[in-house]
Amino acid sequence: MKTTKQAASDYAEITNLLTGIEEDEIERAFLKGAEFADRWIHINEEKPHDRSLVLFYVENNAFEITGHYNQDVKMWYFYDFSENEFYELSKNDKVIKWKPIK
Repeated sequence: MKTTKQAASDYAEITNLLTGIEEDEIERAFLKGAEFADRWIHINEEKPHDRSLVLFYVENNAFEITGHYNQDVKMWYFYDFSENEFYELSKNDKVIKWKPIK
């Protein structure tokens, strides 16, 4: 698997041939886009769309888990892949940030 830096370099080389834009400029833009796409969104900044599947980070136990936020009841749910079910996250577990799953 390529690193983000390798993918940026490959993309810059091809794009330079097609557009004439400097490779280092293309590479910087690619890396900034990748950084933005991979960032965590803090709960205070924004909550995910209602019931959209996200990866969220729980503060006390420092773990990441797949699930969703239900805006109606203001509750986080995690997804158990083995059971193919959503379960309510304990009130003791504080979700502090999240990121979309694409």
